[in-house]
Amino acid sequence: MSQFSVQGFGLKAHAKQLQPARFPLGGDQSSSAARPALKRPKLVRNTPSSGAAPRAAEGDDDDASDAPEDEPLEETLARLALPDAARLAGRYAIPHLYAWQREALFSDPATLEGGSLVYAAPASGGKTTVAELLIAKALWRRRKRRVALYVVPLKSLVEEKVGQFAKLWSGDGSYGWRVRACHGDAEESRRARERGGRKRPRPPALVDDGDTDVAVLTWESASAFLDALFERGGAALVRERLACVVVDEVHLMSESQRGAVLESFLVKLLLARPAADGRRGDPQIVAMTATASNLPELAAWLRASLFRTSYRPTTLDVFVASPPLYACLLYTSPSPRDKRQSRMPSSA
Repeated sequence: MSQFSVQGFGLKAHAKQLQPARFPLGGDQSSSAARPALKRPKLVRNTPSSGAAPRAAEGDDDDASDAPEDEPLEETLARLALPDAARLAGRYAIPHLYAWQREALFSDPATLEGGSLVYAAPASGGKTTVAELLIAKALWRRRKRRVALYVVPLKSLVEEKVGQFAKLWSGDGSYGWRVRACHGDAEESRRARERGGRKRPRPPALVDDGDTDVAVLTWESASAFLDALFERGGAALVRERLACVVVDEVHLMSESQRGAVLESFLVKLLLARPAADGRRGDPQIVAMTATASNLPELAAWLRASLFRTSYRPTTLDVFVASPPLYACLLYTSPSPRDKRQSRMPSSA
């Protein structure tokens, strides 16, 4: 079972809310017995007034929102109440969102008011765009010394996302937000510069840096930052400092080596969120995946609404390569229409 100390963060009273639970996040259900038990809050699922158990609502071929299927991106951003929608739309260089992306953003009003969200779509289906818009919405909703975290498993992904987000939000003609890379190497370089080459133990940069708006972090750096916030000001400081936390590739929490780091990070985030209403509150948690097999359990654990789609904008070609130098097309999957979507109601 993954362990972390809650007493050191002044959270001993909240520890009673946690109980062991098991759910595999990968596609291999046979490996669930080897998965360490998760500690999660005891949750009560919302049920309809008829007393029936909650179930995912199946969508039809049309977007559930009132917007037309090819609503211009500028109009979508305006509906999100994002400033300077025309200029931001130009930075995206796409004519409109996919129908499933608008559905994920607008079908549950709680999502745009700070409610947590778990969503799944095939690879290259546009998941990052949804996360970017939710980050922008959260930062404009809570602008006073707030930072949004984008948590990824690898340092290479940190550098890639920093460049991507900087093109959207930094520089002239944009929101002017500062995007920072936070991982082990970046932290060591910062400490060396600030101490004239003498490395001393210091809290992560984001604790004292009020100028950063979006931070892209590895699991370990995100966990260290969250621990430092708890040590300095408890759950109240976490809620004050964090506007939104996006976790990419959340299914990797099932990894046997590093998965416990992400798991404990999410547990501590849940402890910081208000207990009275799990659907809304700071920080907003957004988790996305392409391969998790038990999304309803994951969404219930994170007190989040659930959205999933099978839409993929391109075909998926599988090749087999063999010597000397040629490849054989083994399989081509169709590009399905965006017509099987579902959303699970949030847990209270």
